Amino acid sequence: MEGEKMSAADSFLGTDDIKKFASDLKEWPNSSYGNDQITHNVSPFVSFYFLYDSKHHLDTSLLMVDIHEEFERLTGNPYLIGTHPDSERPHPYGSKHLPDLREFARKTKKTDYFAFNFTDQKNHISSPATAGYFWKVRDYMNDNSVPSNRTYSSIQFYYRWSWWLEYKDAWRKFVLQTAEILDAAQVYSGFAMATPLAYGSRSEVSVWERSLTPHFYGLDIDDYLGMHGELAIGIRPPLGAFCCRTPGARNWISPAIRLSSASIIRISK
Repeated sequence: MEGEKMSAADSFLGTDDIKKFASDLKEWPNSSYGNDQITHNVSPFVSFYFLYDSKHHLDTSLLMVDIHEEFERLTGNPYLIGTHPDSERPHPYGSKHLPDLREFARKTKKTDYFAFNFTDQKNHISSPATAGYFWKVRDYMNDNSVPSNRTYSSIQFYYRWSWWLEYKDAWRKFVLQTAEILDAAQVYSGFAMATPLAYGSRSEVSVWERSLTPHFYGLDIDDYLGMHGELAIGIRPPLGAFCCRTPGARNWISPAIRLSSASIIRISK
């Protein structure tokens, strides 16, 4: 209407959409809302943030590949799309266009990023049900002489809630081991709107975040690229529940609220 400003949520989502999704999220914490073109979902996630020894940058890159393979094995080899670690272009998983990650890591200089991502969605602008996002920053960003200016590397995983219910003991072991071998400065785990493989489409996810978060205590916003430069000034939780580990400690705080069915689809397999 003339003289009124339309919010991003109003232009993208209707009130009924938000109420329906919020209601279903209270019943099941892992649901997808969307259509044949694109879907967005709330998903359990875990994010690891870490600094590394840049004198042994290759060791860290190879360790990230090991972690990727272990997560893939643990979740039953779900991936359909991967990104090229140089161009970041998406390709079918297993395609000849995707290089061997260890060989690529050995060719990567310490002054380069080492980044690769995988999703179980053919449509890479949709939220994943299972995904792994890996990002190692350049050495000088990691080693800044001013501690508050250092940039953290990260690994982020999304996974199915129904899968977690069946394999939570194995999952807990994996998370603890990963935090240990990375010497992670901070680890978050909770529920959040799952960021698509195509990071540029995150703007629509952000609209959902702003619309849904007021309905819950425990719906997180953990944008891994947005967090890289924030941790240098101290532990910074996403909104709501989180679990964290500080260096030298074993301090884990579990999500306090179990948040989901959209078209709402319950993600169960």
